[in-house]
Amino acid sequence: MERTVQPELLDSLPHDHPDARRGRRDLVLVNLLMGNPRWIVNTIRKVPEWRNAAIIELGAGDGHLCRALHHAFPDTPISAIDLAPRPASLPPAIQWHQGDLFAPPDAFPEIASRHLLIANLFLHHFEAPALAALGELVKNSVGIISVEPERRALHIWQGRLISPLIGRATRHDLPVSVRAGFQGTEIAKAFGLSQKNWLIQHSRTFFGAHRFHARPRILSHDAPPHA
Repeated sequence: MERTVQPELLDSLPHDHPDARRGRRDLVLVNLLMGNPRWIVNTIRKVPEWRNAAIIELGAGDGHLCRALHHAFPDTPISAIDLAPRPASLPPAIQWHQGDLFAPPDAFPEIASRHLLIANLFLHHFEAPALAALGELVKNSVGIISVEPERRALHIWQGRLISPLIGRATRHDLPVSVRAGFQGTEIAKAFGLSQKNWLIQHSRTFFGAHRFHARPRILSHDAPPHA
C-alpha cells in the first residue's frame, strides 16, 4: 500500500465541536487498544539515558499521554505542544504550549534544548518535507519515541470492526490514518537518521501500532537533568 496523506476530519473541526469532543474520546480508546501509553512509558524506563531528560510531547491532543507520563515520572519536567488550547484538569506541573510546531524556532525555545521527544499518532499527518524538518529537531534531541499507524490493509479492516464503538469523525479518520502510516525504516529515513550515528528500533503489532524509537549512539552529557 503506497503512503498517502489526506486531511482528517478531527483536524478541521472546531475544538469544541461535538464531533471533535467525541473524536478525542475515541482516540483514548484507540490508544488503549494499541497499548501506546504503556509501551511508551516502558520504553523510557528501559533506556538509562532517558531517565535524566526532560520530555516534550509533540502534538499532545487532549493531554491523555502527558497525564500518563506525569503519573509514571512525577519528577520529570514534561512539556506539550499542540494547536489546541490547554486541556482542563491537566496537572499544573505539565507545561502547555499552544501553537504551530512549524512556526519559527523561537516560538518554542524548549525544542532547541536536548530533550526526549514523544510523538504519539502525530507523524502520520505530515508529508516528507515536514518530516524532514522534524528530523532536524530530532537530531538535536536525546532521542525520540513514536507510535504511528502501521500501513497495512489488515488494520483498515480491524478499524471497521470497532466502528460501532466510535464516532463519525473517527470512522472517517481511522482508515485515512492507516493509509498515511508507516512501515519498516520509513520514519528513520524521513528524519534523515543513519544507523551509523543512531540506535534505531522499529516494530509492529497485530493491533496496528508502528513502534519506533531512536537515540544517538554517542550522547553528549548536556541533557537537561531533573531532580
